[in-house]
Amino acid sequence: MELSSSTGSSMFNIVQKQFRALFLASTIVSSLVAPCFASPADTQFSNKYGGVQTQQKQISQATEQAKSNKLGKLAKSTQPAVLRIIAGCTAKIYWSDNKKTYEVTAGGSGSGYFVTADGYIVTNAHVTQLYQNKKQCVKELAESFVVQLAKDYNLSLDQLSQDKDALQYIAEHSQPQEFEQINLAILPNGDKLPFQAIASGAPVDQGRDIAILKVKIKNAPFLKLADSKQVELLDHITVVGYPGAADINILASPSFYVASFTDGKVSAKKQLPDGSPVLQISAPATHGNSGGPVLNDKGKVIGMVTFGSDVSGFIFIIPSETITQYLRQAGFSESALSN
Repeated sequence: MELSSSTGSSMFNIVQKQFRALFLASTIVSSLVAPCFASPADTQFSNKYGGVQTQQKQISQATEQAKSNKLGKLAKSTQPAVLRIIAGCTAKIYWSDNKKTYEVTAGGSGSGYFVTADGYIVTNAHVTQLYQNKKQCVKELAESFVVQLAKDYNLSLDQLSQDKDALQYIAEHSQPQEFEQINLAILPNGDKLPFQAIASGAPVDQGRDIAILKVKIKNAPFLKLADSKQVELLDHITVVGYPGAADINILASPSFYVASFTDGKVSAKKQLPDGSPVLQISAPATHGNSGGPVLNDKGKVIGMVTFGSDVSGFIFIIPSETITQYLRQAGFSESALSN
């Protein structure tokens, strides 16, 4: 299931192009009190009170600065352990009618993170689904090919997709070439490592949208799992990952390897239909964040971004207790999980 470095590089270039593709301050003045000169006692009180206000402001600024420094250190220490995951398939399809070869790609980009120093990664199962389901990936390649044909021949995609005779003709006059599966873990330093899928869970609505991957690496930076049962409502959290919204063409190429940090709070504790727990958070996240870690202020993982609403600030995460249970079922020892 591994790819050679040359194949990984060529596939990465294809995928990279595709996937490149945010007490009140006002002062209240009473109009009911006539202006007057301040007495010495009033002046002393005003000076004393003003001094207290200044101290309070200084303390508040110092507290905010300390918090900012702490979160800055957290970001610096955790970023190396968070990866971009690219999974799917790619192919070239020769179309005899116009003698043209089409490049088609199916799959997606998500996030993941190291949980051990010897290269084990946790992400969402849906992030790697097309890599693991070859039949579904080929189906999506064919759909992508039809989309390109419709564009080249100025045809209605809806009509073409429903025309069985036309689809049969396309199948008979096209020749797939150079099919490759895509299974790449992209490190922040730019290294592209092919991964093996060790275990993969159930779909999103069954609470086990978890996949365990493995890459060949030594002394990888990794993140520790926290006890999500200790999480309280309105706890501060940080989301780390590779949102697709940040992959815009105007950015320089090295930006592709830089993870994004957003923060918020734990908004609610909820359940899926099967009773599996999920946490709702207010931190912004979008497509591409799936599989990325959600950290507490100690830098430990309390959960993993999995799904959300189209409305910003309504993201749901699988809690770390579920991730830990899944890792145990996959054969990870207590010593490995305790790090």
